[in-house]
Amino acid sequence: LVRGWLARRMCKTLVETRAASLVQAHWKGLTQKRYFRGLRVAAIRAQGLVRTRRAVVRYRRRLKDAKARGMFEFQLSKLREKLMFEETSRSDLESKNRELQSEIERAHQVREALDAQEAQMNELAAQLRAANDGIAREHSARQRLEREHEQSIVKLRMERDAAKKAAVGHLREERLDKMKEEQKRIFLNHEAELKELRAQVAQARRELRAVQKERDDLFLQDRVKTCQLEDMRAELRELGQYAGAGAASRAKAARAGKAAQLDSPELAANDAARRGSRGVGTYIPKRAPGGPRHFRHLTEMRISEECVHAVAITPDKSRIVTSSDDRRVRVWDITTGLCEHSWEYDSTPRALATDALHVYAGFGDASIVKYDVATWEATPFASGHAFTVYVLLFAKGAPPVGERQSTPMVSGAGDGELRVFDAAACQLVHALRGHNAAVKALAIVHGAPLNSAVMLSGGDDGEVRVWEMAAWTCLHTIAGRGSGINAIVSLGSSAPTADKPACVRVACASDDGYIYSHEYQKEAGWGDCAAVSAHKDVVWALGSISGLVVSASEDKLIKVWPAQSPPPWECVETLTGHGDAVCCLAVTQNHVFSASSDGMLHMWKLV
Repeated sequence: LVRGWLARRMCKTLVETRAASLVQAHWKGLTQKRYFRGLRVAAIRAQGLVRTRRAVVRYRRRLKDAKARGMFEFQLSKLREKLMFEETSRSDLESKNRELQSEIERAHQVREALDAQEAQMNELAAQLRAANDGIAREHSARQRLEREHEQSIVKLRMERDAAKKAAVGHLREERLDKMKEEQKRIFLNHEAELKELRAQVAQARRELRAVQKERDDLFLQDRVKTCQLEDMRAELRELGQYAGAGAASRAKAARAGKAAQLDSPELAANDAARRGSRGVGTYIPKRAPGGPRHFRHLTEMRISEECVHAVAITPDKSRIVTSSDDRRVRVWDITTGLCEHSWEYDSTPRALATDALHVYAGFGDASIVKYDVATWEATPFASGHAFTVYVLLFAKGAPPVGERQSTPMVSGAGDGELRVFDAAACQLVHALRGHNAAVKALAIVHGAPLNSAVMLSGGDDGEVRVWEMAAWTCLHTIAGRGSGINAIVSLGSSAPTADKPACVRVACASDDGYIYSHEYQKEAGWGDCAAVSAHKDVVWALGSISGLVVSASEDKLIKVWPAQSPPPWECVETLTGHGDAVCCLAVTQNHVFSASSDGMLHMWKLV
């Protein structure tokens, strides 16, 4: 219907259009033939237009169908995707549901375990409450018994006092007075006897010290005379060789050249061959007239082929104990120069300490060995340190420890820890912590204004710590100056003056070549240190002798300083003779023993 209507409308339009054209053509002289021809053409064209319209309509219908079909397929794909998504979501939900179920089961298990633990805790709490109740009952019962006991004691005392008052009479008083007088007389007699015994002991000690000093002087004189006698015998032999014509001039020339040959390698080798077979140290005689001011060199002795780390003198001053890099500890007789005992170990001995009955050595493997002076039996024991034992010291002035009430021994090691031992029983008493690096120096300081003796410790962290020895607690820390402390020595106490109170002073040897002096005053405490530029290299050891400080250094020198005067000090004497770094010192009342890295031991006397 629509197509017919459209065709009729188009034909009508064409007819009207062609009629108008015909009228116009008539006026233009067009014929009717041409008009109808054009009308037929228009009709043909109209029919073609109608067919075109039909094709357009069919195309639009097909397009609409295609669009509808495409929309359907699109919606179908969307539905498929949605279905797939729902299936995926359902599988995820199922897996999550399964996980939740497993979590719920685990939660139930945990809950059951917690319930069981809670039940156990409730049982324990009930037991604890029962135990507390029992303890409270026992405590109340004990308090009740104590009160009853105190009441009974008070009652007994009252009864005793009443009995005494009733029984005491005039005769009783006289007897008591006589007994008191007798006890007083006995006490005075005991006091007199004790005083006499103390005087005898002091006299015996003075005589013993005098005998020891005389023996030391005789020994040293004997050594010097022996050296002089050997020199004179050598000169006599040379004079005998040059007897005859011109003998006097040749002997004079020989004596002039002898001084240069005393220390020759050939003489040292001959002397070593002569004495070494008997185990005696190599003595090299010297005719030194003495030091410039205070010290005289007596002799030198080879005690090892390697570096000597420590030297110690036994209390009876008859033996020298040495430790060296050849991992040996040796005992030398001072009188004969013989090596009496020698022990070789797997580790290097680094520290030595002596008391009246024993010698102790500390080693690089952190062990300590005790030697009995009577039998020289060695007894090793573990120190508990983690690193090398660098220093050992008997803490004289500290409260005695152990069943034997012996003086405690303190060790310092590379782990920065100090350990206090009952040396007689080889048992640890205290462990002191505070240093952050190896501890290499220990010293005991006493005297006014200190209330009691204290111990000072120093090490590679540069700090000096002050320890109270009654409870072994750190009282004070003296800050360092960036260099390690190798030795500490007490300089004694000074009496108060008009402008300065009493004080005690200590000296510390450091890696930077300085000696640092610290002093303690009762009001000011430990004050700032005074620095003395002592050596050009590391200061390894310090010693105090008769108001002097002796320092040993890597620069092969030993220097003497006036300890009685306040720092800065001026060096009063320099002792030379060592061929290598001076590593350790040992000081007695009148002598200084020094050992160096080349294994030589030198003996000096204060004159």
